[in-house]
Amino acid sequence: MEAKIRGAKDSITVSVPLIKYKRGDIYICYCPVLDLMTYSEDEKKLEGYIDETIRFFIERSIETNTLNIKLKKLGWKLSKGEISSPKQVNIPSNFWSDGIMSQKPVAIPCF
Repeated sequence: MEAKIRGAKDSITVSVPLIKYKRGDIYICYCPVLDLMTYSEDEKKLEGYIDETIRFFIERSIETNTLNIKLKKLGWKLSKGEISSPKQVNIPSNFWSDGIMSQKPVAIPCF
């Protein structure tokens, strides 16, 4: 499960995988390559929540100068102007039983 990458001048757009599933009355969205998760009782609001969660993760990591460190800990390979996500991510099997896989474009600043 690898992110797909497109280049740009000051950032790289990465299509990260998302897994969406439902447990009881709660809709959950998990981004395995960033190890981020959010949830909502309203399925329509879930997309906005994952956008906000990813944006906050990136913005806060940039503010604290820890984006490189966090991505490397998650298994990302970083070099000047290039980035690649982990090729394999361990995902609990219960995510796949009724989960729906999709891709989300995310702009990550160049290093």
